[in-house]
Amino acid sequence: SYLYQGEARLRQGEADLALTAAQAALEAGERLDANEEITLSLSLLCQVYSELEESEAAARCLSRLQDQVETLTASPRLVKMLAFSQAALGRLYNQLGDYDRASKFLMMALKQYRDLNLQTEAANTLNGMGETARLRGNARAAAVLFQEALSAAIEGGDRYGRMFYRTNLGAALI
Repeated sequence: SYLYQGEARLRQGEADLALTAAQAALEAGERLDANEEITLSLSLLCQVYSELEESEAAARCLSRLQDQVETLTASPRLVKMLAFSQAALGRLYNQLGDYDRASKFLMMALKQYRDLNLQTEAANTLNGMGETARLRGNARAAAVLFQEALSAAIEGGDRYGRMFYRTNLGAALI
């Protein structure tokens, strides 16, 4: 609940309230030892600190998120969570404009999701890779990746995701 509240507050331009909610979400995730909540909270904190132009705090959160990925890498039973964290890190690097790192983490996540045969997650990651290509100014590569995301969503039965991938594909083709 704190996490959703923080995301909503950030979208509404209330970065201070978003920060409070994101910190509460991280504390709750740490108390429960919930890797997904920790990853999402750290990602949100990085976004909030970037919005507040607190680069040192954003860098600390980014470092903690990278540490989280390294910790998960050491545990083979947490492969799905590792992929989730890698994808979150990739999306965050996209937002920060570091497209090389974004591509690296998104590719690692995609490999994990494909190895686990998780089509919906693979489609979402392909969409993130398409976004990276689009942000780099490569509409042709973005269209290919969005089409691949759409195909994976169709195969995985993700009706909700298809809507976004079709929209992104259409925008890339214009």
